[in-house]
Amino acid sequence: MSFPSTVLRCLLMVICVSSVCAFGQKAIPDTTKSNGDKIRILCVNPVSDTILKAKQTIVLHKSGFPLQIRDQRGDSLFTEPIHLHVVSGATHKDIRFTSNEIIYTQWNKRKISWESTSSSPALSMKVSGTLEKQKQLSLTVTFTALEDIQLDDIKLHLPYSIQWADMLEGLGRKYGAQTDTLRWQWQDHPDTKEATLWQGNSTAGLKLQLPELWKQTDKAGFWIGIKGKSMLLEHNSGAQPINAGETRTYHLKIVPTTGNKR
Repeated sequence: MSFPSTVLRCLLMVICVSSVCAFGQKAIPDTTKSNGDKIRILCVNPVSDTILKAKQTIVLHKSGFPLQIRDQRGDSLFTEPIHLHVVSGATHKDIRFTSNEIIYTQWNKRKISWESTSSSPALSMKVSGTLEKQKQLSLTVTFTALEDIQLDDIKLHLPYSIQWADMLEGLGRKYGAQTDTLRWQWQDHPDTKEATLWQGNSTAGLKLQLPELWKQTDKAGFWIGIKGKSMLLEHNSGAQPINAGETRTYHLKIVPTTGNKR
């Protein structure tokens, strides 16, 4: 006997709203739940931690980045998790990180905070995240060099489902259909201290804010276009050396939106 997808989604939601998580071992106390548009943590999966809040579900990857964001109907905004490609200057390949599980450092009616550490032989990465009642999701990424290292690039990827990213606003463009490839470089906008971009459709979307700390070279900037089954937003920072013991810190803000709100 088969069930319609809407019925299955409802069944999954009923499972998640129980105070004991059926699939997770790290239970969050009932005191973290709240009503209305306040943040509600209902259960934590050891691999992909789930935060349920009004009209949206945010699933965290163990690296600390969002694995998925779903609207109130259960539809997914991404084809892959939000992630970074940290490219080694020696091999010109991605550095492979091993991620630990997420540690929650704070949760209440207005704010949830977490941390996760990922490691490689030459570089460690710490991701600290905060989700506020006002829907803003702030991430701080700190790299620490364990030895002298040259990086070719640090690329931020947001791989949207194509049907969720047919509209765009920001980076000099007015609200309208995203029909072609967009390229934007910091060097062409010397007075810009923070790059802001919204992508989505009439149902949901994301507002992304990146400060100029992401710019490491004059070639740093955005590329947005169709890649495979996704509408990929890529920001490349450019090449840089990091000496042993030095750190590099990057901040980004993600604001999930509903309806036509931007």
